[in-house]
Amino acid sequence: MKYPSTVFLHRFLLLLSVLGYLSSARLASAQTTLYVPSGTSGIGSSSNTNVGIGTPGPSSQLHLFGAAGASAPAVGAGALYLQDSGGAVNNGGSLLFGAFQGYWAGIKGLINNGSTNTTGDLAFYTRNAASDTTLTERMRIRQSGNVEVGGSLQALTLVGRGSGQIQVQLINDGDTIDQRISELIQWNGQLTGRFVNSAYTAADNWLLVTRNTGSYSVKNVVFPSGNVGIGTTDPGSYKLGVNGNIHARGVVVNQTGWSDYVFEECYQLSALSDVAQFIKEKKHLPGIPSAAEIAQDGVNLGDMQARLLAKVEELTLHLIRLDKENVALRHEVELLKKGR
Repeated sequence: MKYPSTVFLHRFLLLLSVLGYLSSARLASAQTTLYVPSGTSGIGSSSNTNVGIGTPGPSSQLHLFGAAGASAPAVGAGALYLQDSGGAVNNGGSLLFGAFQGYWAGIKGLINNGSTNTTGDLAFYTRNAASDTTLTERMRIRQSGNVEVGGSLQALTLVGRGSGQIQVQLINDGDTIDQRISELIQWNGQLTGRFVNSAYTAADNWLLVTRNTGSYSVKNVVFPSGNVGIGTTDPGSYKLGVNGNIHARGVVVNQTGWSDYVFEECYQLSALSDVAQFIKEKKHLPGIPSAAEIAQDGVNLGDMQARLLAKVEELTLHLIRLDKENVALRHEVELLKKGR
C-alpha cells in the first residue's frame, strides 16, 4: 500500500482545520467536523503541494475557486464565508494575520443585532504592543458607508476617537524636513485648522472657528496671524485683501490720531486766499490726495475720514471768524445809522 507523502498530510490537515473553522454547523460538537458535498468524494489530490478548494491546480497555499458571482459578495459565488455560531451584537467571522511570533492584525465582520438578515460593520484591528493579549480596533466601516478611524461614530464620514475630540491629519511622510501638515481638529465646540510647511514649528498658523453655545451656527473665525485674500491670491501687506465689492451694514475703524488738533490755540489756520491759490494750482484741497494718487494707492478710510474732518473743522473756524466780523460790521452800521 502506498502512503501519502508528509507534505500532502500537512496540507490535508491544514485543509481540515480551515474547513472546520469555516463550517456553519450550529452544534459545538460539529464545529470541527469536515463536511463535503453530497454524492462526491470531497477529497482529491492537487497538482502541486498547495491546497485547493474547487480547483485541482491551486496557485497559493489555500486557493478557493467558485462560480462567477455578482459585483457584491454573496454566499456561493466564489466567496470565502467566515461565520461564527454566535448571534449577539458584535459577533461575526474573523481573519487573523501573523507570523511565527504570533498574530498581530485582524479583520472582523460585526453584526449590529441578532435578527435575521441583520446589518453589519467591518472592523480592522492591530496589536498595540508586544505585551498585549488582544487586538485593538483601529478602523470601522459602518453599514451606512461612514468610516471611523480610531473611534466611535460622530455623524461624520471620517471621524476620530477621543474625549470629545475629532482630528483629521494629512502628513507627507516622504519628507521629514518639510512635512507639509494639514490638520483639522474639532474639540469642545471649536474647529481649528493648520496648514504649515514644516512639522509643528509655526503654532500661529492656526485657523480657529468657534460656534455659538447650543447651536451649530458659527460665532467667530479667527486668523491669529498672516493675511487673508478674498478673490485674490496676493493680499499683499494688508491683513485683508478683497478683489471685489464689499457690502456691510457698518464699518468700524480704530484710527490712531484724530482731527481735534485743528482746535488747538497753536494751530495755524490757512488763509482762504492761500487755499484759493493752492486749489487754482493743484486742483485739489491742501492735505487731501489728488485723483492720481487715489487711483494709484487707493483710499485709507480711517486716514481720509480724519483729513476730511480736519477740513470741516477748518471751515467751521473760518465761519466763526467771518461771523465775528459780520457781527462787528453790523454793529458799526448800527452806530453809523444812529449818528446821522
